[in-house]
Amino acid sequence: MQRFGAITGIVVGLALIVARKRFAHAAVGSQNAFWGFRFGEKQRKISEFIALLVGVGFVVFGSLALLGVIRVKGG
Repeated sequence: MQRFGAITGIVVGLALIVARKRFAHAAVGSQNAFWGFRFGEKQRKISEFIALLVGVGFVVFGSLALLGVIRVKGG
């Protein structure tokens, strides 16, 4: 079961890395619509960078878990 979680983490991380521009655009757009903010291009770039970092983090942790370097305690 831990392998499934590790593989899922890797897949989610890769998807976030590949679709980071689309994700950042959607995230900023939804925040603007819901909260009434006026975030622009600078905030989209920041969101894109954060999405890249989070995606890389998912891939790293998923890979380490898949290799058995780290273990996640299960309920």
